[in-house]
Amino acid sequence: MAANTIEELLEKASTAMDLGSDLIELRLDFLETFSVSQIERFLGSYVKRAIATLRPVSEGGRFVGPENTRIRLLEELASLPFYLIDVEYKAISSNRKLHDSIKRSRRIISWHSLSGTPSIRTMHVIVRNVSIAGAYAKIVTVANSYEDNVRTLSLYRSRYAKRLIAFCMGDRGVASRFVSASLGSPIVYCSLPSEPVAEGQVSLSLMQEVLRGIRN
Repeated sequence: MAANTIEELLEKASTAMDLGSDLIELRLDFLETFSVSQIERFLGSYVKRAIATLRPVSEGGRFVGPENTRIRLLEELASLPFYLIDVEYKAISSNRKLHDSIKRSRRIISWHSLSGTPSIRTMHVIVRNVSIAGAYAKIVTVANSYEDNVRTLSLYRSRYAKRLIAFCMGDRGVASRFVSASLGSPIVYCSLPSEPVAEGQVSLSLMQEVLRGIRN
């Protein structure tokens, strides 16, 4: 979930929990300004059930500050008891201090392709590398065709499937979000009603309805 202020983010976190969400993703990159002490003070009651994400523009996020500032903030966020911290594969691979700051068991390692979906062979190399670096591997591509969904979802046939979150963004990628849940994705990203954070993201209520149908 995303908001411009911490106060608004607090309200949305409360709403998501009331609607039955197991976890909440706090998109800190959407905040106009924040400090780690403010996160602890305002959102402390939700931190243990939250994923902290501070995504740079280059990876589809909204953080526009210097990369060294973002890395420092991620290192500071690691001092709070977040359930998980989402960090990009490129960032964790090139910053030893960041790597050491966030325990492997608390990492979602993300890899994004914002222009399309690579070949199956390339994707399977990527998932292997990303999976080694964290507790969960998150592979997200843009679906320019419906066939792109098949390539991304093929990753669930890999040996890393139990720790894999893989789906496509975009209008043509919506179906992959539902299928990934049925294939065993440990985390499924949804939005509050009419508030998608990423293109193609579906509401929590719709995902809950679909999952009930799958499980029944």
